[in-house]
Amino acid sequence: MKMLALLCLVAVAGLGSAVPFSSLTTLPTFNFFGNQTRMIGNRLGRSFVANIPSCISGAGYTPTSVLVAVSTIAVPGVTDTDAIKSLLVVPAAQVYYAGQFKTVPCRAARDLLQVSNKGLSSSFTLTTVLGYQVGTEDCAAAPGPYCNQALQPSSAYRVNFFILDENNATRAYTGWSDPISTLNVTDVVDLDLGLSGRSGGMVTITVLLAVALFTLVPALIAALVVGREKSPLP
Repeated sequence: MKMLALLCLVAVAGLGSAVPFSSLTTLPTFNFFGNQTRMIGNRLGRSFVANIPSCISGAGYTPTSVLVAVSTIAVPGVTDTDAIKSLLVVPAAQVYYAGQFKTVPCRAARDLLQVSNKGLSSSFTLTTVLGYQVGTEDCAAAPGPYCNQALQPSSAYRVNFFILDENNATRAYTGWSDPISTLNVTDVVDLDLGLSGRSGGMVTITVLLAVALFTLVPALIAALVVGREKSPLP
C-alpha cells in the first residue's frame, strides 16, 4: 500500500512520462559551489549547499517550483527526466530527485524587503535564500515522494535543477553542475580547516604565557614583602 501511494505521488508530480532535455529551455548555468571552498557551511562529509538563483523568469509559462536532481556518477548519461528516479521507489538509483521547493519570483526582491518606521522605533527585515542543502535526510523517515539522502564522504556529486510550471510540468533545466566533492569526514570535530599548521605555535605560546605567569606572581609577592620590610616605621 505504501509503495502504491508513493507511485501515485510520483505520477501526480508529473514524473511518469519522459521529457527529453532537448525539448526543454536551458537556463543560464547557476553558480554552484565548487570544490575550492573549505567553509563548513558549504561542504561537509555528508552534505553540501548548492547555489540557487535569486529569481526565475520564464517566457510563456509561470515558474512555480524547482525539482532538485542529484547524480552520483562522474559523467551523467541522463538525457530525459524518465531516467531520474525517487530513492523511495528505486533505493539504489544513481540519479535521483532529492526534493522540490517553490521558486523565488523576480518580484520577491521588493516583496521580501520590508521596511517600516514608527516614530523613533524602526524595524528592518531582509529575507535571503542562501541555497539548497543536498544530503539532509534519512530515507526511512522521509515524508516523500522524494528523499534527500545523506551523501557519502569523499565522493563526487552533480546537481541539476528542473523548473516546473503552474501545471507541474517540467519546462526548463539548468544543466548538470561540475562535480562537487564531499569532504573525507563524518564529524565536525574531524573537519580540517587548514589550521593544523598553527596548532603547534599556539601551544608553544600558551605554555610560555603560563610559565611567565607562574614566574611573575611569586616575584611580585616577594617584591611586596621586601618593600614592606625596608619601609621605615611611622
